[in-house]
Formats: sequence, C-alpha cells, structure tokens
Amino acid sequence: GPAQQRIPAHRLIMATLSDYFRTMFEINMIEAKQREVVIKDVDPEAFEKLVLYAYEGRAIIKFSHLARIA
Repeated sequence: GPAQQRIPAHRLIMATLSDYFRTMFEINMIEAKQREVVIKDVDPEAFEKLVLYAYEGRAIIKFSHLARIA
C-alpha cells in the first residue's frame, strides 16, 4: 500500500498555510473534531517538507521532489 507516516502539526499552523486546511478545520467537517487527520494521496516526505516550511519559513527542496510536491 501507499507509504504512511505521522507528521505532527498544529491545526492553526496548517490553517494558516492553506485554504484547504483552513476550510477543513473551520467548517463543521469531521476533521475539525478528530485528533488525527489522514491526508490521502500525498507523498509523506513532500508533505513533511510543506509542514516544516509552515513552521520555519524555509524549505530545502531537491529537484527530484518537485514532481511529488506539485
């Protein structure tokens, strides 16, 4: 199956990062009440880099990762 990985992040940080997460956590969606949210069809390594960018404001992206992030 697809790779799975737990990537801890605060809801507020993720909501600030994108409209997708803002909508997910502000509207009365089931994810707004869950302790953990499963994000499907996303490369875990690429998503982790996105979360680190949200916290640190910088990202180190290798050329080989661009297709997985885009």
